[in-house]
Amino acid sequence: MMKFGHIADLHLGRQMYGVRLLEDQEHALNRVMKELEERDIDVLVMAGDIFDRSVPPAEAVTLLDTFVYKVTQGLGIPIVMTPGNHDSATRLGFGSRLMNGLHIAPPLEEPIEPILFEDELGMIEVFPVPFLEPARVRQVFEDPTVVNQETAMRAVLDDIRSRTKCERTLIVAHGFVAGGSESESERPLAVGGAETIDASVFDDFSYIALGHLHRPQSIGSPRIQYSGSLMKYSTSELDHSKSMTVAQIPLAGDVVIERVPLPPIRDLRRVEGMLDDVISRGPEGNPDDYVVVRLLDKGPVFDAMSRVRTVYPNALHLERVQVVLEGNVKLPSKDHREMAIPDLFDAFYREVMGEELDEEARKVLLEILNEDARGEVTA
Repeated sequence: MMKFGHIADLHLGRQMYGVRLLEDQEHALNRVMKELEERDIDVLVMAGDIFDRSVPPAEAVTLLDTFVYKVTQGLGIPIVMTPGNHDSATRLGFGSRLMNGLHIAPPLEEPIEPILFEDELGMIEVFPVPFLEPARVRQVFEDPTVVNQETAMRAVLDDIRSRTKCERTLIVAHGFVAGGSESESERPLAVGGAETIDASVFDDFSYIALGHLHRPQSIGSPRIQYSGSLMKYSTSELDHSKSMTVAQIPLAGDVVIERVPLPPIRDLRRVEGMLDDVISRGPEGNPDDYVVVRLLDKGPVFDAMSRVRTVYPNALHLERVQVVLEGNVKLPSKDHREMAIPDLFDAFYREVMGEELDEEARKVLLEILNEDARGEVTA
C-alpha cells in the first residue's frame, strides 16, 4: 500500500527573536529526507507555508531548491506542494510545469486536476488546493455565497468532487479546521470566526493533508490530519513533539497514521529562576538549545542577557514575571497631577508589584530625586 509523507509549515527564512533559523531548518529537511528514504515513502505532500513570507530571502529559496532536487531527482520521490497564507502562490508555482516530479497547486483560474498515483490496490487521486482567499474564489467561481474560508473551501471541493473518478482521493490544503489547537506563531487567516472551516466540507475524501496549525493533530477523524510545523517557532509550542506524518490509504476503513519524530539540532525550551540561581546551577539539558529565560527577580537586574549567555550561548529572550494581583488594587484618591513624586512612585509600585515600597528602597528613591534636583539647580 502506498505511503504518503505529509509535512507543512516549513516557514523557510523565518527568524525567532531576531535569530536566523536557516541552519536549523536545513537540519530538519535533511532529517525528513533521511526518513523518506529509510521508510520507503512513495509520495511527499507539502501543505503550505513553505516560506515564511511572500518574498523570501535568497538563502531560503536555495534551501528549498536543494531539498526539492534531492527528493525528486536523488530519491525519486514525487512532491505535491500547495502554497499557504505566508506564500506567494505565483512565485512558488513559477516553472512548475517544467519540473519533473514536482507538482504545485495551480492558480484558481485553472481547474485543479488530479495527480494520479498507483499501488497494488489501484489508483489514487491527489488534489493540491492552494490557500483560498474568499474574495478571489467568489470572483473566479462567480458564486456570491462565498463569503468566508468555509464557503470558499466548499466551493472548490464541490468542483473537485464533480471530477473525481477514483475510490481513493487525497486533498492537500491549508486552513484552520474548527476544533484545531492553535499556537501563537500562526498568522491569523481572518477575524471574527470567518477563518474556520467545518470538518464536514471534507466528507467523501479519503485523506486530508492539512497545513496551518503548528501542532500535529487529527480533527475528528484520522482522515483529517495536521502534520504540524517542522520546528518550534514560539514559546506556545514548547510542549509540541515535531514530526512528519505518514499516511496509508486502504480501500475501506480509516487511514493508517504514523507520526515520525523529527528531533531538532537545537530544541526550544524555557528556563526559570532567579538570575543568580540560573547562572550558578549551570546548564539544564543541552546548553546549545534555544532558551527563553523567565527571571523571578523582583528588583532590577543588570547585564542579564550577557550573563545568561555564559551558560546558554543561544539564549533568545528574557522574560520578567509580572505580578498578577487578586482583588481590587487601591489606587490613589488624589489627582496624580497634584501628588508629590515620591507618593506617585509609591502608588505606581504598589499597583504593579502588589506590595508597599520598603523603607530602604524609598530612601534610595529620595536620594535619586534629590540628586536630580541638585543637578537642575546647578544647570
